[in-house]
This record gives sequence, structure tokens and C-alpha cells, in this order.
Amino acid sequence: MRLILSTRLLAATVALGALAACGNGGGTTPASADASSRTAGEPCSTAKAARTEKVLDLLRSVGVPEPEPRAQQYPHQPSGGLRQRALIASAIACGPRLLIADEPTAALDATVQAQVLELLGELQERLGIAYLFISHDLGVIHHVSDRVLVMKDGAVVGSGDVRQIFTAPVHEYTRRLLSAVLTPVG
Repeated sequence: MRLILSTRLLAATVALGALAACGNGGGTTPASADASSRTAGEPCSTAKAARTEKVLDLLRSVGVPEPEPRAQQYPHQPSGGLRQRALIASAIACGPRLLIADEPTAALDATVQAQVLELLGELQERLGIAYLFISHDLGVIHHVSDRVLVMKDGAVVGSGDVRQIFTAPVHEYTRRLLSAVLTPVG
């Protein structure tokens, strides 16, 4: 099976993460292809329509407005928030029980960051997903976590309930991290 890449962002991002690419050179799907969207010997055009609908359903499920035209956009066109939603759609496509989110709100403004965190919370409730959330943003960690591991130079230097870590940190490095967080004045 060969992998077909596209210059279109949202559809390609979701499709590549979600579904096996169609195309064995013979115009039909390989027998080992994704059985949920097509059967062996089914024409690729039918399989492509099923994949397209699956991609659009995934984009809708993560709140992408007007998914049909958005799926045709080039990489520079969607906002950072829409790109993040497309990646989340790709990540949930296979129904994972655990999603590893490495800096999922980095480079997003505060409003979009809040929207992405809200979306992740909704997906957690709706789909029963657990998250391993990796972030340098202690405010985000405090907001989304039940338990926290603090790492320094690849070693765990603190772990515990989020309340314990933020109110009574044991390790000096954790205390320094928390003291470095900016707090609003006033």
C-alpha cells in the first residue's frame, strides 16, 4: 500500500491520521485496507467518498465550522486553532483510550487556548479518553490535571495530586518553577 500525500491541510491531516490511504495501483482497495470504510475489491472512488465523509464527520466532531470548504484549505489558510482542531480530529479517529497531548496549546492565544482545553474536556467526557498532558504551562497543567509529574533533566523530581504539587511542593526545583509563574497584579 502506498501513502498518498496531499497539499490540502485539514483533509490530509485528518485522513492521514485516521484512515489507510487508498491506492494499490489497480484501482481497487487492497484486501488489508481499513475494513470500516470499505471492503476488499471495492472501487477506490467509493472508498474515497467514505473516507471523505469520515473526515468531515471528524472535523464536525471537534467543532470545525463549515468543514467542507475548510477541508480544502491550504496549510497557511486556517488559524492555529483550526489546525489544532484538525490534529485533535486525527488523534481521536481510531477511538483511543489514551491520548498523549504534547504541548497542545503552545503558540495559541489565550482565547483559543481556552477553547482547545474546553474541547479536550468535552471529548474526554463524550469519548472516555484519558490524557497524558505534556506542557510547560503550569496554568494549563493546574487546569487539566488530576495528578502531576514534574521532570528536570529527564528525571521525575515531583509527583502527586495536583493540589499537593501546587500548594506544598516537596522538591526545590518544583518550588522554583511555581515561584517563576507570573501572577496578575491588582
